[in-house]
Amino acid sequence: TKTYTKKFDLNDSLGGISYSTMIQATNGKLYGLTRDGGISNSGVLFEYDYITSIYTVHFFFDGFHGENPNDRLLQASNGKLYGTTRTGGITDDGVLFEYDLITGVYSKKFDFNYSIGSRPMAGLIQATNGNLYGTTSSGGINGDGTIYEFDYTTNVHAIKFSFDVYANNNGYAPESRLLQASNGQFYGVTSRGSSNNNFAGCFFEYDETINTITNLA
Repeated sequence: TKTYTKKFDLNDSLGGISYSTMIQATNGKLYGLTRDGGISNSGVLFEYDYITSIYTVHFFFDGFHGENPNDRLLQASNGKLYGTTRTGGITDDGVLFEYDLITGVYSKKFDFNYSIGSRPMAGLIQATNGNLYGTTSSGGINGDGTIYEFDYTTNVHAIKFSFDVYANNNGYAPESRLLQASNGQFYGVTSRGSSNNNFAGCFFEYDETINTITNLA
């Protein structure tokens, strides 16, 4: 019908300023994150039922459990939602969290810190091996960000690759989600670093089998 309809006004108390897209979960409802707003002004995790037009806040971020989520949620194959926050947690370097749609329970699964990767700006993907993969924009061995893997069945976090602004022009400070292509390789972009301009960023391929980054552009 080419009709635009405003469905809900975000606000300070129920969540405001969202930098993420929503996802549709297997229950048919939409889920999203706001960076700000809520009880602690640290953002919220919300649900929107477009059949009933009901907006519901399911979790208020509070600092210790994470704050300022910056990207979209992921519904993993176990049916639960996973995401990251840019800040908050024990060292204020962000957290990785889980939300159970059945029980309504929010769980902080992992606290990032500078030594193993900090400030994740991007959300997660689930790779073909079932584990979750993401990037941090800073921290790690060289302080320039990481690619990491998280096994939600064991709660084990592992650094897969540490970016280094001085090594092989592979870029640094990734701020967007990875993609696993049909060839099994991971692809992504960095916000900084390249062979031509230190501030241009680069498009890279990550081969997990040999733990190597290739700068493609």
